[in-house]
Amino acid sequence: MADISFPTSRFGTVEVDENTLIEFPRGLIGFEQLRRFVILEGPEGTPLKWLQSVEEPAIAFVIADPSTIVPDYVVRVRGEELDPLGLASPEDAAVAVIVTVPGYLENATCNLLGPIVFNVEKRLGRQVILDEDYPLRHPIVSRTIRKMDALGEKAPAKKPGEKR
Repeated sequence: MADISFPTSRFGTVEVDENTLIEFPRGLIGFEQLRRFVILEGPEGTPLKWLQSVEEPAIAFVIADPSTIVPDYVVRVRGEELDPLGLASPEDAAVAVIVTVPGYLENATCNLLGPIVFNVEKRLGRQVILDEDYPLRHPIVSRTIRKMDALGEKAPAKKPGEKR
């Protein structure tokens, strides 16, 4: 397939192989009209990536593999919810969670309640709402900083007035 290019508000004009596009037949929750996205690499040395809309330059979500944040995280959904993805088996799926960074990175949270499930082979995605007792805003960086403190490593300096 051919390369396509599209404008973004964060990264300028992006050129990607058309085979890397991900189709969301029902869009994302709150963005149902947007159907085509691409995953772009995030900051080096982090598990973060960008889920960039191909159709709307200003829409991009920070995403992460939830297993890097909550190692025992499990996505349990009814089969019919994932039917539109055409998954032959659960092993064909990849999962990501949307990360919100309100201000400083140290305040970042991820949405464990509404993960995104991907059929990697077919390049399809769907956001689902779990019936589990997962939080909508699970802190991610402060947990990492506490782990660093426990290991005796130096955590990044706290900004004035900032809570951890």
